[in-house]
Amino acid sequence: MNRSGKKSSTMNEPTAEVSEPLIDTPVSGLCEHSRTPNQERLSSIDGCFWAVMVGSGETYLSAFAIALGGAAFHIGLLSALPQLGGAIGYLVGLRMSKWVQHRPSFMFRVALLQAGCWILLACIALRPPSTLTALNLTVTLTTLYFMLGSILSPAWNGLIGDSLDPNFRAHYFAKRNGFIALFTTISFVTGGLVLYYYQTLNDAMTGFIILFAVACGARLASAVYLKRHEEPGITPSLIEEFSLIQFLLRARQANFARFAIFSGCFHFAIGLGSPFIALYLLRDIGFGYFEYMILTASTLVVQYFTLRFWAQASADFGNRFVIRISSFVTGIWPLIFLAGQSFIWMLFCHLLAGIFWAAYTLGCLNFLFEAVSPERKARCSAYLNFLNSTGLLLGALLGSLLSASGMALTPTPGIGYFSEVGVLLMISSGMRILVSLTGPRLFTDIKKYKQPSGRRLVVRIRHARPFSATNFSLLTSLRKGMPRGEKRNKAKKDS
Repeated sequence: MNRSGKKSSTMNEPTAEVSEPLIDTPVSGLCEHSRTPNQERLSSIDGCFWAVMVGSGETYLSAFAIALGGAAFHIGLLSALPQLGGAIGYLVGLRMSKWVQHRPSFMFRVALLQAGCWILLACIALRPPSTLTALNLTVTLTTLYFMLGSILSPAWNGLIGDSLDPNFRAHYFAKRNGFIALFTTISFVTGGLVLYYYQTLNDAMTGFIILFAVACGARLASAVYLKRHEEPGITPSLIEEFSLIQFLLRARQANFARFAIFSGCFHFAIGLGSPFIALYLLRDIGFGYFEYMILTASTLVVQYFTLRFWAQASADFGNRFVIRISSFVTGIWPLIFLAGQSFIWMLFCHLLAGIFWAAYTLGCLNFLFEAVSPERKARCSAYLNFLNSTGLLLGALLGSLLSASGMALTPTPGIGYFSEVGVLLMISSGMRILVSLTGPRLFTDIKKYKQPSGRRLVVRIRHARPFSATNFSLLTSLRKGMPRGEKRNKAKKDS
């Protein structure tokens, strides 16, 4: 029996019980024996270097395309095509993972190829060709970069899922995601200051060369720590593999398949409006890049300080509760966002978005590792990410079509609810609310959790100390793979 009360798949069970994909049955015994503190430390350090790459490079790709002279068409391609490449990459990575004998070495090689993309982008900034050629190369390299990251994802999800103790997983991911948010923020703000400095010198391309060089170096360092991971060597499952079509067709019986469909629909609703928020802030309201940098950084900072609270809420009330609350607030967020235009109001909206987006991403990640058996995590995570990327791609394309064709009622720049971007955000908000109210009814938590009540929520919020997430021991946390409380529990068991 596992912790959820369901039978685990073992060699002694009848063949009839394992002839179908047991997507929803976690097999805890396969991952507990292989967990090592070294894996957690390496994963945290790798995540920090990965965050530096994202903050200093990935977040400025759109700005780079604009600096090259890109128009709305190329900016749209830069938003849509990488999602398509990412969706394809998940399926390619899943197929490649069947022949991978040592996942750390495979991840190391793919990460090196990603670092090569930054070198080529820096070469474009160093000696830009014609505008059209430079933009086409930038879109192509960005798509390749995201595809490589998606190819790596199934192997990483499978490896880390096989190495973590289920009882420690939620708090570990909260801590690791907190580090990622912190390092992404620091690198993003630093990169913005570098670009601002070189922009005052009328030499923005030098700033981009520096940022892309930092991103390349960070990815190389991340690759080194990826290779140092240990391969836990999970015993292959007797369950037959299943295709994406089979995965979707089993949605009526499979709990996780229904969750994946909900997540894909929610990302479609997000993709319909989110790509145009930067356009609304910079073009319609008229904010400068400095204000835009502060707003984006505030979203990342607040995620770092609230992840510990959401991890505890997930442990107390379940991942489904966290997903339901966060998806609903994320749904009404565009309506709040459009209610004002001042910088203070926008700062409040970005802080609110950061708080509940942190909850949504953490809840979805925990649900994946809780609801799927270890030997199926790589495949199910690949299908989940494929549906999410496809949803974002289709949403972005539909939003661009509505805007370009004038179907958004007011196809001209402006501010407020009935501006061009405002109408798209309202449509996106309506779809988000609909999905958030109906989607979580389709899936359930595997484990049994406390029933949330008003009193329990008030007590949880009263006792929340978001700044304690830092504990002022960042480097110590990276060195140690086991939290202090777990060490005490282990010592008691040993005694």
